Amino acid sequence: MEFIAESSERLDRFLAQRLPEHSRTKLAKLIEAGEVTVDGSPQKP
Repeated sequence: MEFIAESSERLDRFLAQRLPEHSRTKLAKLIEAGEVTVDGSPQKP
């Protein structure tokens, strides 16, 4: 999946708005595990 976001928005909040079937906690764990990237680079939750 690919999304475009404002740079000032927190990644977990951004994803939670677009993927409501997942909790912010679950999304933060995916981010922390390196499963979510921004411009090809893993991010911090």
